[in-house]
Amino acid sequence: MLLFAILLLGSIAWCILILAGKLSQVSGGRTTAGRTMKRLAFRNLERNRTGAISCFLALALGTLLINLIPQIYQGLQEEVSRPEDYRIPSLFLFDIQPDQIDDLQSVLVRENAQLNYLSPMVRASLEKVNGEAFRSNNDEAPVTREQEREQHIRRHIFNLSYRTELSNAEYIVSGKALAINYDWESTVPAEVSLEQKFAERMRLKLGDLLTFNVQEIEVEAKVVNLRRVKWNSFQPNFVILFQTGVLEDAPATFLASLGGLDKTRRLQLQNQIVKEFPNVSVIDVTRMVKRVLKISDQMVLALRLMAYLSILAGLVVVFSIARHEVEGRLWELNLLKVLGARFQDIQKMIQIEFAIMGIFAGFFGVAVSLAISYGLAWWFFENLWKWTWQISLASVIGVTSLSVGVAWLATQRTLRSSPLSLLRCA
Repeated sequence: MLLFAILLLGSIAWCILILAGKLSQVSGGRTTAGRTMKRLAFRNLERNRTGAISCFLALALGTLLINLIPQIYQGLQEEVSRPEDYRIPSLFLFDIQPDQIDDLQSVLVRENAQLNYLSPMVRASLEKVNGEAFRSNNDEAPVTREQEREQHIRRHIFNLSYRTELSNAEYIVSGKALAINYDWESTVPAEVSLEQKFAERMRLKLGDLLTFNVQEIEVEAKVVNLRRVKWNSFQPNFVILFQTGVLEDAPATFLASLGGLDKTRRLQLQNQIVKEFPNVSVIDVTRMVKRVLKISDQMVLALRLMAYLSILAGLVVVFSIARHEVEGRLWELNLLKVLGARFQDIQKMIQIEFAIMGIFAGFFGVAVSLAISYGLAWWFFENLWKWTWQISLASVIGVTSLSVGVAWLATQRTLRSSPLSLLRCA
Protein backbone atom coordinates (compact mmCIF):
# COMPACT_ATOMS: atom_id res chain seq x y z
CA MET A 1 0.00 0.00 0.00
CA LEU A 2 2.88 2.37 0.80
CA LEU A 3 4.46 1.59 -2.57
CA PHE A 4 1.14 2.34 -4.27
CA ALA A 5 0.94 5.67 -2.40
CA ILE A 6 4.49 6.58 -3.50
CA LEU A 7 3.73 5.74 -7.13
CA LEU A 8 0.46 7.67 -7.01
CA LEU A 9 2.03 10.74 -5.42
CA GLY A 10 4.95 10.57 -7.86
CA SER A 11 2.52 10.52 -10.78
CA ILE A 12 0.64 13.49 -9.31
CA ALA A 13 3.92 15.41 -8.91
CA TRP A 14 4.82 14.67 -12.54
CA CYS A 15 1.45 16.01 -13.73
CA ILE A 16 1.86 19.15 -11.59
CA LEU A 17 5.26 19.82 -13.15
CA ILE A 18 3.87 19.37 -16.67
CA LEU A 19 1.11 21.85 -15.80
CA ALA A 20 3.72 24.26 -14.39
CA GLY A 21 5.63 24.05 -17.67
CA LYS A 22 2.50 24.94 -19.64
CA LEU A 23 1.70 27.84 -17.29
CA SER A 24 5.21 29.23 -17.76
CA GLN A 25 4.47 29.60 -21.49
CA VAL A 26 1.17 31.43 -21.02
CA SER A 27 1.46 35.04 -22.14
CA GLY A 28 -0.99 37.91 -22.29
CA GLY A 29 -1.84 40.98 -20.33
CA ARG A 30 0.55 43.64 -19.13
CA THR A 31 4.01 42.36 -18.29
CA THR A 32 4.98 43.14 -14.69
CA ALA A 33 7.81 42.04 -12.43
CA GLY A 34 5.42 39.88 -10.40
CA ARG A 35 3.99 38.16 -13.48
CA THR A 36 7.49 37.56 -14.83
CA MET A 37 8.68 36.01 -11.57
CA LYS A 38 5.65 33.69 -11.47
CA ARG A 39 6.40 32.49 -15.01
CA LEU A 40 10.05 31.97 -14.09
CA ALA A 41 9.00 30.03 -10.97
CA PHE A 42 6.78 27.74 -13.06
CA ARG A 43 9.57 27.28 -15.62
CA ASN A 44 12.14 26.43 -12.93
CA LEU A 45 9.85 23.79 -11.45
CA GLU A 46 9.39 22.20 -14.87
CA ARG A 47 13.13 22.28 -15.60
CA ASN A 48 14.26 20.85 -12.22
CA ARG A 49 11.88 17.91 -12.10
CA THR A 50 14.08 15.57 -10.07
CA GLY A 51 14.50 18.00 -7.19
CA ALA A 52 10.87 19.10 -7.31
CA ILE A 53 9.55 15.53 -7.24
CA SER A 54 11.90 14.65 -4.36
CA CYS A 55 10.59 17.61 -2.34
CA PHE A 56 7.00 16.75 -3.20
CA LEU A 57 7.33 13.08 -2.20
CA ALA A 58 9.16 13.80 1.06
CA LEU A 59 6.56 16.34 2.20
CA ALA A 60 3.54 14.43 0.89
CA LEU A 61 4.53 11.15 2.57
CA GLY A 62 5.09 12.92 5.88
CA THR A 63 1.69 14.58 5.59
CA LEU A 64 0.13 11.23 4.69
CA LEU A 65 1.53 9.54 7.80
CA ILE A 66 0.48 12.38 10.09
CA ASN A 67 -3.11 12.27 8.79
CA LEU A 68 -3.49 8.52 8.34
CA ILE A 69 -3.70 7.52 12.00
CA PRO A 70 -6.14 10.15 13.41
CA GLN A 71 -8.88 9.37 10.86
CA ILE A 72 -9.13 5.74 12.03
CA TYR A 73 -8.13 6.25 15.65
CA GLN A 74 -10.73 8.93 16.37
CA GLY A 75 -13.61 6.75 15.20
CA LEU A 76 -12.18 3.65 16.89
CA GLN A 77 -11.72 5.49 20.19
CA GLU A 78 -15.28 6.79 20.19
CA GLU A 79 -16.69 3.38 19.29
CA VAL A 80 -14.79 1.63 22.09
CA SER A 81 -15.38 4.23 24.80
CA ARG A 82 -18.73 5.69 23.71
CA PRO A 83 -20.56 3.38 21.27
CA GLU A 84 -23.44 4.97 19.40
CA ASP A 85 -26.97 4.49 20.82
CA TYR A 86 -25.98 2.66 24.02
CA ARG A 87 -23.70 2.83 27.02
CA ILE A 88 -20.78 0.63 27.89
CA PRO A 89 -21.60 -1.64 30.88
CA SER A 90 -19.54 -1.28 34.03
CA LEU A 91 -19.23 -5.00 34.82
CA PHE A 92 -19.65 -8.16 32.72
CA LEU A 93 -20.61 -11.41 34.48
CA PHE A 94 -20.40 -14.96 33.15
CA ASP A 95 -20.50 -18.58 34.39
CA ILE A 96 -23.70 -17.83 36.31
CA GLN A 97 -25.51 -21.09 37.15
CA PRO A 98 -29.31 -21.25 36.69
CA ASP A 99 -29.92 -21.84 40.41
CA GLN A 100 -27.85 -18.77 41.31
CA ILE A 101 -29.87 -16.24 39.32
CA ASP A 102 -32.47 -15.47 42.00
CA ASP A 103 -29.88 -15.18 44.77
CA LEU A 104 -27.65 -12.99 42.61
CA GLN A 105 -30.52 -10.68 41.76
CA SER A 106 -31.40 -10.42 45.46
CA VAL A 107 -27.85 -9.36 46.29
CA LEU A 108 -27.92 -6.75 43.54
CA VAL A 109 -31.31 -5.40 44.67
CA ARG A 110 -29.80 -4.81 48.12
CA GLU A 111 -27.03 -2.83 46.43
CA ASN A 112 -29.48 -0.86 44.22
CA ALA A 113 -28.18 -2.54 41.06
CA GLN A 114 -29.85 -4.62 38.36
CA LEU A 115 -28.76 -7.35 35.95
CA ASN A 116 -28.99 -6.35 32.30
CA TYR A 117 -29.27 -8.62 29.25
CA LEU A 118 -29.35 -11.87 31.25
CA SER A 119 -28.64 -14.43 28.52
CA PRO A 120 -28.36 -18.24 28.54
CA MET A 121 -25.40 -19.91 26.83
CA VAL A 122 -25.61 -23.49 25.55
CA ARG A 123 -22.57 -25.35 24.20
CA ALA A 124 -23.04 -27.38 21.01
CA SER A 125 -21.21 -28.60 17.93
CA LEU A 126 -22.32 -28.22 14.32
CA GLU A 127 -22.51 -31.72 12.85
CA LYS A 128 -24.23 -31.31 9.48
CA VAL A 129 -25.08 -28.65 6.92
CA ASN A 130 -27.90 -29.58 4.53
CA GLY A 131 -27.49 -33.23 5.50
CA GLU A 132 -23.74 -33.37 4.79
CA ALA A 133 -21.12 -33.85 7.51
CA PHE A 134 -19.59 -30.59 8.64
CA ARG A 135 -17.05 -31.61 11.28
CA SER A 136 -13.67 -32.67 9.88
CA ASN A 137 -12.55 -36.26 10.41
CA ASN A 138 -9.24 -35.65 8.69
CA ASP A 139 -6.37 -36.22 11.15
CA GLU A 140 -3.69 -35.14 8.68
CA ALA A 141 -1.68 -32.07 9.62
CA PRO A 142 -2.79 -28.97 7.67
CA VAL A 143 -0.36 -27.85 4.99
CA THR A 144 -1.49 -24.25 4.57
CA ARG A 145 -2.88 -21.65 6.98
CA GLU A 146 -6.21 -21.80 5.14
CA GLN A 147 -6.42 -25.55 5.77
CA GLU A 148 -5.52 -25.04 9.44
CA ARG A 149 -8.22 -22.41 9.82
CA GLU A 150 -10.77 -24.59 8.04
CA GLN A 151 -9.94 -27.56 10.27
CA HIS A 152 -10.22 -25.44 13.41
CA ILE A 153 -13.62 -24.08 12.41
CA ARG A 154 -15.03 -27.52 11.68
CA ARG A 155 -13.91 -28.87 15.07
CA HIS A 156 -15.10 -25.83 16.99
CA ILE A 157 -17.69 -25.95 19.76
CA PHE A 158 -20.14 -23.07 19.44
CA ASN A 159 -22.01 -21.01 22.01
CA LEU A 160 -25.75 -20.95 21.32
CA SER A 161 -28.38 -18.76 22.92
CA TYR A 162 -32.02 -17.74 22.57
CA ARG A 163 -34.01 -14.60 23.31
CA THR A 164 -37.47 -13.25 22.59
CA GLU A 165 -36.17 -10.11 20.85
CA LEU A 166 -32.90 -8.71 19.57
CA SER A 167 -30.82 -6.40 21.73
CA ASN A 168 -30.08 -2.82 20.66
CA ALA A 169 -26.57 -3.95 19.68
CA GLU A 170 -27.79 -6.10 16.77
CA TYR A 171 -30.09 -5.85 13.79
CA ILE A 172 -31.25 -8.06 10.91
CA VAL A 173 -29.64 -7.39 7.52
CA SER A 174 -31.46 -10.10 5.55
CA GLY A 175 -34.24 -12.59 6.18
CA LYS A 176 -37.14 -12.51 8.64
CA ALA A 177 -37.36 -12.26 12.43
CA LEU A 178 -37.32 -15.43 14.51
CA ALA A 179 -40.67 -16.90 15.52
CA ILE A 180 -41.46 -16.60 19.23
CA ASN A 181 -41.95 -20.23 20.34
CA TYR A 182 -41.09 -23.46 18.57
CA ASP A 183 -43.82 -26.08 18.26
CA TRP A 184 -42.31 -29.53 18.82
CA GLU A 185 -45.38 -31.10 17.21
CA SER A 186 -44.54 -29.31 13.97
CA THR A 187 -42.74 -31.08 11.12
CA VAL A 188 -40.70 -27.99 10.21
CA PRO A 189 -37.25 -27.44 11.76
CA ALA A 190 -36.55 -24.79 14.38
CA GLU A 191 -35.43 -21.34 13.28
CA VAL A 192 -31.95 -19.94 13.83
CA SER A 193 -30.26 -16.58 13.26
CA LEU A 194 -26.56 -16.20 12.33
CA GLU A 195 -24.21 -13.26 12.64
CA GLN A 196 -23.41 -12.06 9.11
CA LYS A 197 -19.61 -12.24 9.18
CA PHE A 198 -19.74 -15.60 10.94
CA ALA A 199 -22.02 -16.94 8.20
CA GLU A 200 -19.68 -15.65 5.50
CA ARG A 201 -16.66 -17.21 7.21
CA MET A 202 -18.48 -20.54 7.57
CA ARG A 203 -19.91 -20.28 4.03
CA LEU A 204 -23.48 -20.55 5.33
CA LYS A 205 -26.51 -18.81 3.83
CA LEU A 206 -30.22 -18.23 4.27
CA GLY A 207 -32.25 -21.43 3.97
CA ASP A 208 -29.41 -23.77 5.02
CA LEU A 209 -30.46 -26.63 7.30
CA LEU A 210 -28.07 -26.99 10.24
CA THR A 211 -27.84 -30.00 12.54
CA PHE A 212 -26.38 -29.30 16.01
CA ASN A 213 -25.25 -31.81 18.62
CA VAL A 214 -26.56 -30.51 21.95
CA GLN A 215 -25.52 -32.89 24.74
CA GLU A 216 -25.69 -35.86 22.33
CA ILE A 217 -29.13 -34.80 21.08
CA GLU A 218 -29.44 -33.71 17.45
CA VAL A 219 -31.34 -30.46 16.90
CA GLU A 220 -32.18 -29.30 13.38
CA ALA A 221 -32.56 -25.61 12.60
CA LYS A 222 -33.08 -23.57 9.46
CA VAL A 223 -31.24 -20.28 8.90
CA VAL A 224 -33.97 -17.63 8.56
CA ASN A 225 -31.96 -14.42 8.97
CA LEU A 226 -28.49 -12.89 9.14
CA ARG A 227 -27.62 -10.23 11.74
CA ARG A 228 -25.03 -7.51 12.23
CA VAL A 229 -23.73 -7.33 15.81
CA LYS A 230 -21.99 -4.41 17.55
CA TRP A 231 -19.43 -6.41 19.50
CA ASN A 232 -18.00 -3.26 21.05
CA SER A 233 -21.21 -2.89 23.07
CA PHE A 234 -19.65 -5.38 25.54
CA GLN A 235 -23.11 -6.87 26.09
CA PRO A 236 -23.90 -10.61 25.92
CA ASN A 237 -24.00 -11.21 22.16
CA PHE A 238 -23.87 -14.46 20.21
CA VAL A 239 -23.16 -15.50 16.64
CA ILE A 240 -25.92 -18.16 16.76
CA LEU A 241 -29.38 -17.39 18.15
CA PHE A 242 -32.21 -19.95 18.31
CA GLN A 243 -35.86 -19.13 18.53
CA THR A 244 -37.36 -19.64 21.98
CA GLY A 245 -38.81 -23.03 22.93
CA VAL A 246 -35.89 -25.12 21.63
CA LEU A 247 -32.93 -24.94 24.03
CA GLU A 248 -34.66 -24.12 27.33
CA ASP A 249 -34.16 -27.65 28.72
CA ALA A 250 -30.50 -27.92 27.68
CA PRO A 251 -27.76 -27.41 30.30
CA ALA A 252 -26.74 -23.77 30.25
CA THR A 253 -24.83 -21.08 32.05
CA PHE A 254 -25.81 -17.42 32.01
CA LEU A 255 -24.16 -14.14 31.11
CA ALA A 256 -25.20 -10.64 32.16
CA SER A 257 -23.95 -7.09 32.60
CA LEU A 258 -24.22 -4.27 35.12
CA GLY A 259 -24.17 -0.62 34.09
CA GLY A 260 -24.08 2.89 35.49
CA LEU A 261 -21.58 2.24 38.29
CA ASP A 262 -18.85 4.58 39.47
CA LYS A 263 -15.41 3.30 40.49
CA THR A 264 -16.28 2.80 44.17
CA ARG A 265 -19.49 0.90 43.47
CA ARG A 266 -17.80 -1.21 40.80
CA LEU A 267 -15.17 -2.43 43.25
CA GLN A 268 -17.74 -2.92 46.00
CA LEU A 269 -20.10 -4.97 43.83
CA GLN A 270 -17.29 -6.95 42.27
CA ASN A 271 -15.98 -7.98 45.69
CA GLN A 272 -19.49 -8.76 46.93
CA ILE A 273 -20.31 -10.99 43.94
CA VAL A 274 -17.00 -12.87 44.09
CA LYS A 275 -17.43 -13.40 47.83
CA GLU A 276 -20.96 -14.83 47.64
CA PHE A 277 -20.65 -16.56 44.24
CA PRO A 278 -17.03 -17.75 43.84
CA ASN A 279 -17.73 -19.52 40.54
CA VAL A 280 -19.06 -16.37 38.84
CA SER A 281 -16.41 -14.51 36.85
CA VAL A 282 -16.59 -10.70 36.80
CA ILE A 283 -14.84 -8.42 34.29
CA ASP A 284 -14.44 -4.71 34.98
CA VAL A 285 -15.34 -3.45 31.49
CA THR A 286 -14.70 0.22 32.27
CA ARG A 287 -11.18 -0.51 33.49
CA MET A 288 -10.50 -2.81 30.53
CA VAL A 289 -11.63 -0.17 28.01
CA LYS A 290 -9.42 2.46 29.64
CA ARG A 291 -6.46 0.10 29.50
CA VAL A 292 -7.06 -0.71 25.83
CA LEU A 293 -7.28 2.99 25.00
CA LYS A 294 -4.10 3.69 26.96
CA ILE A 295 -2.21 1.03 24.99
CA SER A 296 -3.62 2.33 21.71
CA ASP A 297 -2.63 5.88 22.72
CA GLN A 298 0.96 4.71 23.17
CA MET A 299 0.92 3.01 19.77
CA VAL A 300 -0.51 6.12 18.12
CA LEU A 301 2.14 8.28 19.81
CA ALA A 302 4.89 6.07 18.38
CA LEU A 303 3.36 6.25 14.90
CA ARG A 304 2.97 10.02 15.14
CA LEU A 305 6.62 10.38 16.14
CA MET A 306 7.53 8.42 13.01
CA ALA A 307 5.34 10.76 10.96
CA TYR A 308 6.95 13.86 12.46
CA LEU A 309 10.40 12.40 11.79
CA SER A 310 9.28 11.85 8.20
CA ILE A 311 8.24 15.52 7.96
CA LEU A 312 11.57 16.55 9.50
CA ALA A 313 13.41 14.43 6.93
CA GLY A 314 11.31 16.06 4.23
CA LEU A 315 12.27 19.53 5.43
CA VAL A 316 15.94 18.53 5.42
CA VAL A 317 15.44 17.41 1.81
CA VAL A 318 13.77 20.75 1.01
CA PHE A 319 16.65 22.66 2.63
CA SER A 320 19.29 20.67 0.75
CA ILE A 321 17.51 20.87 -2.60
CA ALA A 322 16.75 24.58 -2.20
CA ARG A 323 20.37 25.40 -1.44
CA HIS A 324 21.64 23.15 -4.22
CA GLU A 325 19.20 24.60 -6.76
CA VAL A 326 20.05 28.21 -5.86
CA GLU A 327 23.79 27.59 -5.96
CA GLY A 328 23.39 25.80 -9.28
CA ARG A 329 21.40 28.73 -10.66
CA LEU A 330 23.70 31.41 -9.22
CA TRP A 331 24.71 32.63 -12.69
CA GLU A 332 21.07 32.93 -13.73
CA LEU A 333 20.06 34.73 -10.52
CA ASN A 334 22.92 37.21 -10.78
CA LEU A 335 21.97 37.82 -14.40
CA LEU A 336 18.46 38.72 -13.25
CA LYS A 337 19.97 41.20 -10.79
CA VAL A 338 22.11 42.75 -13.52
CA LEU A 339 18.99 43.08 -15.69
CA GLY A 340 17.28 45.03 -12.92
CA ALA A 341 15.42 42.42 -10.84
CA ARG A 342 15.12 43.39 -7.19
CA PHE A 343 16.12 41.11 -4.32
CA GLN A 344 12.47 40.90 -3.24
CA ASP A 345 11.41 39.78 -6.74
CA ILE A 346 13.99 36.98 -6.87
CA GLN A 347 13.10 35.92 -3.33
CA LYS A 348 9.43 35.87 -4.32
CA MET A 349 10.23 33.60 -7.27
CA ILE A 350 11.96 31.06 -4.99
CA GLN A 351 9.12 31.23 -2.45
CA ILE A 352 6.52 30.64 -5.17
CA GLU A 353 8.36 27.49 -6.29
CA PHE A 354 8.43 25.94 -2.83
CA ALA A 355 4.98 27.23 -1.88
CA ILE A 356 3.56 25.38 -4.88
CA MET A 357 5.36 22.20 -3.82
CA GLY A 358 4.23 22.63 -0.20
CA ILE A 359 0.58 23.33 -1.01
CA PHE A 360 0.19 20.47 -3.46
CA ALA A 361 2.25 18.05 -1.33
CA GLY A 362 0.13 18.87 1.71
CA PHE A 363 -3.16 18.70 -0.18
CA PHE A 364 -2.51 15.43 -2.01
CA GLY A 365 -0.82 13.89 1.05
CA VAL A 366 -4.00 14.57 3.00
CA ALA A 367 -6.22 13.33 0.14
CA VAL A 368 -4.33 10.04 -0.21
CA SER A 369 -4.28 9.55 3.58
CA LEU A 370 -8.07 10.02 3.70
CA ALA A 371 -8.56 7.47 0.92
CA ILE A 372 -6.25 4.91 2.55
CA SER A 373 -7.67 5.42 6.06
CA TYR A 374 -11.23 5.11 4.74
CA GLY A 375 -10.32 1.87 2.96
CA LEU A 376 -8.64 0.45 6.07
CA ALA A 377 -11.58 1.48 8.25
CA TRP A 378 -14.04 -0.08 5.81
CA TRP A 379 -12.27 -3.43 5.50
CA PHE A 380 -10.85 -3.96 8.99
CA PHE A 381 -12.86 -1.80 11.42
CA GLU A 382 -16.40 -1.95 10.00
CA ASN A 383 -16.23 1.62 8.71
CA LEU A 384 -15.16 3.20 12.03
CA TRP A 385 -13.90 6.29 10.18
CA LYS A 386 -14.18 9.90 11.21
CA TRP A 387 -12.64 12.82 9.36
CA THR A 388 -10.76 15.16 11.70
CA TRP A 389 -10.67 18.11 9.31
CA GLN A 390 -8.76 20.28 11.77
CA ILE A 391 -5.68 18.05 11.48
CA SER A 392 -5.99 17.95 7.69
CA LEU A 393 -6.23 21.73 7.39
CA ALA A 394 -3.39 22.29 9.86
CA SER A 395 -1.23 19.81 7.92
CA VAL A 396 -1.67 21.62 4.59
CA ILE A 397 -1.02 25.05 6.14
CA GLY A 398 1.87 23.78 8.26
CA VAL A 399 3.64 21.91 5.46
CA THR A 400 3.30 24.88 3.09
CA SER A 401 4.59 27.35 5.68
CA LEU A 402 7.50 25.12 6.71
CA SER A 403 8.41 24.48 3.08
CA VAL A 404 8.53 28.21 2.28
CA GLY A 405 10.32 29.01 5.54
CA VAL A 406 13.01 26.36 5.09
CA ALA A 407 13.56 27.40 1.47
CA TRP A 408 13.93 31.02 2.64
CA LEU A 409 16.58 29.99 5.20
CA ALA A 410 18.44 27.87 2.66
CA THR A 411 18.61 30.55 -0.03
CA GLN A 412 18.91 33.78 1.96
CA ARG A 413 22.71 34.00 1.96
CA THR A 414 23.11 33.02 -1.68
CA LEU A 415 20.43 35.42 -2.93
CA ARG A 416 22.13 38.33 -1.18
CA SER A 417 25.42 37.73 -2.99
CA SER A 418 26.65 40.56 -5.21
CA PRO A 419 26.14 40.37 -9.00
CA LEU A 420 29.82 41.39 -9.33
CA SER A 421 30.60 37.67 -9.28
CA LEU A 422 28.91 37.42 -12.67
CA LEU A 423 31.08 40.22 -14.05
CA ARG A 424 34.21 38.59 -12.63
CA CYS A 425 33.27 35.31 -14.29
CA ALA A 426 32.71 37.18 -17.55
